Amino acid sequence: MMLDQMSGTAVSQLALVNMTGEVDAEWMTALKGTSSAWSMHTMPRLSDIQVALEEKEDIHAVIVCTPPEKCIVRALRAAGEPSEALVAWQDFAESLVRLHGRFWQRMTVIDTTLATPDGFEVLAQRIESVAGITLSGLNELPVTSTAARLGTETVDLDLAALQLLSMRRPEQLRGELEAITLSDSTKPYIPELVESYLQQRSRGRESVRKQDREFSATKKDLEAAQEENSMIIEQLHKTQEELERYVLRQREQSAKIEALSRGREYRQAKVAELEQKVEGFRRGRDYRKERIAELESELQEREDKLKWLRSVSEKHRQAAREFRAESRERQERMESLEKRLADLDSKLKSMRSSRSWRYTKPLRRLNGTGD
Repeated sequence: MMLDQMSGTAVSQLALVNMTGEVDAEWMTALKGTSSAWSMHTMPRLSDIQVALEEKEDIHAVIVCTPPEKCIVRALRAAGEPSEALVAWQDFAESLVRLHGRFWQRMTVIDTTLATPDGFEVLAQRIESVAGITLSGLNELPVTSTAARLGTETVDLDLAALQLLSMRRPEQLRGELEAITLSDSTKPYIPELVESYLQQRSRGRESVRKQDREFSATKKDLEAAQEENSMIIEQLHKTQEELERYVLRQREQSAKIEALSRGREYRQAKVAELEQKVEGFRRGRDYRKERIAELESELQEREDKLKWLRSVSEKHRQAAREFRAESRERQERMESLEKRLADLDSKLKSMRSSRSWRYTKPLRRLNGTGD
């Protein structure tokens, strides 16, 4: 890929791409007048730069970025979370490093700290070496002051950004980004930042001393106010005690009322329960009355039936007596007949055993009477 870029089409256009998220600074506008090769491209995203570099081989992109510290400070100033600010910068830095690795011969990365005479000279040398285009009028370009580049009014945020960038992965990305970023060798960012921080701390201490003097001046007023507050607090304590006693009385009365209410509800429930029992007793009494009437009716029927059975039984007993009397008569008659039969048998036996019976036997045979 490197050989393809070095042997590609000659560069005829320069594109100054502002990735700072702000309006072009005065020096950026003036830089576009140093050569007719500058084109007015607006590419707010790295993807737009990639598309332009892929489609146009005769273009060289000069990408202006915000230094890592200031980029994170801007996110923190916008009330963002430190972690979110750091992640957003890491995504941008990784994308920029990858893009530079692909088009390193056709793009130059600078930051806003390069807006110095030495920085413009370094940029001109870089463009002339890789694109063959000479920039003129560099001495007339406006220079950004150190205070504007550092932003000393946000020293605390700058220190917070430096602390975030001291982590392992951000520090590694920062090193890679600095390696691909064109810069002059006299960029005094960190020492000036510390110096401005010391100046701001001195101003802060003076402000604290001034506040101490103001505090001493108002101390007497505060003591008087405290004495008055003590009297008011004492009155408030008395009022509070009275209110507590009143609240206790109200609670006792509420408890009594609640107890009476519970007792009334209990009695009402008990009365309702007793009424239900009375109603049950009434229904039971009515049922028992009906049952007694039914039993009395049934008893009367049974008594009538018993009378009828008694009359029938009396008839049966009378018939039985008559039957027994008749049976006795028949028994007596049978006994007399049996006695008579026995007499006849004895007479017959005596007659058959007589001589005359034996002598008359042939005659009986002749007559067919037999024995």
